[in-house]
Amino acid sequence: MAQLTWSHWGLQPRRCVLQQEKILVVQAYQNFPCAPLHKEQQRGAFCLCKGSALGVVATTVVARRCRTLRAKTVCRATAAPVEILPIPGKGFGAIAARDIARGELVLEERPTITYQAGSDWPLSLQQQFDKLPVASQSAVMDLCDATPGEKTLKGIFETNSIGCSSPTLDGVLCLSVSRINHSCWPNCEQFWDEQLFREKIFACKDIQKGEELCISYVEPYLLAEERDDIFRRRYAFECARSAPNREASDRRRKRLGEVLAELGRGVSPDADAGVALAEELLQLCDDEGLALQGFRAQACYHAFQCLLLAGRAPIEAAPWLRRAREFLEASRGAGDPDVEQLRGYEADPSSHPAASDRSTQLSGLAGPVLAAAAVAAAFFFLR
Repeated sequence: MAQLTWSHWGLQPRRCVLQQEKILVVQAYQNFPCAPLHKEQQRGAFCLCKGSALGVVATTVVARRCRTLRAKTVCRATAAPVEILPIPGKGFGAIAARDIARGELVLEERPTITYQAGSDWPLSLQQQFDKLPVASQSAVMDLCDATPGEKTLKGIFETNSIGCSSPTLDGVLCLSVSRINHSCWPNCEQFWDEQLFREKIFACKDIQKGEELCISYVEPYLLAEERDDIFRRRYAFECARSAPNREASDRRRKRLGEVLAELGRGVSPDADAGVALAEELLQLCDDEGLALQGFRAQACYHAFQCLLLAGRAPIEAAPWLRRAREFLEASRGAGDPDVEQLRGYEADPSSHPAASDRSTQLSGLAGPVLAAAAVAAAFFFLR
């Protein structure tokens, strides 16, 4: 059975950095049971904003394979249960046109402009823009530019682009997705579908008609002050919503980062510890009101692997696998390759490599994005 693809199981923050980023690449943070890969094939991290408070220690520049970008930049969003409407104090926003269920695909859109790291990226942006129809050019220029000075294409892209987990791209600009505002308690998650070359937005909780759809522009484990700093510097807005008890919220989010770092260190045969870690992450998300499905999927899959590696009966591990698949499906869709891979393991848990290989510590299927997030979190908490 094919191995799970390297992809993003946790939250993909909206912002992308417009330069090559240095991150720490750790051998242990790889998908199991893939053989060690050359460092040039190890994909990187959350697309971190320049000057991010994460304080990632730079030891390796993540090299990028040079591929020709696909010429699929149609400015079109598929029919969706959302409306882009003016919102007082926010400009525009996405409003639910009907009730939306958790896990429902609410929007998918091909990028209008794409971005790949390199010294010539400003020229590439301009060339793509010049090839757009006049109506699409006008729509791009209508987007917000939060950078100082006059409105520019570079500033618009930096303000509205989304980082994507892709072997060919570092960021994309989607006109409709760009209108989705931020919330520290988002009701939607974004996911880059490399196969379809589309940015997808999934509801991570039930949404009522008339409710605004929001995603997170930042990593959820950042403290309130750190999030506010990014909002001011990168997006030029103040977050209007705050937790009733900011100190308690910060404690939960800080611990969430620590747990994510633990998950990134891999799977061990200590089943009880693995299950406890997964349960703690789920409880932290519940207590903080974070409905994020990708992190929940990662935690449950971690518990499943720990149980198998410890030699526990597949029937004991199966419920964790089912929950992992359900959470991942809610953030990716039923047809996602990783979801289908987990569905195959559901049918036969003993077919999972962890059921037969209990002598080697496994690296959790976090993918390089979550792995790098774990590294970033670890350095942030140890600085």
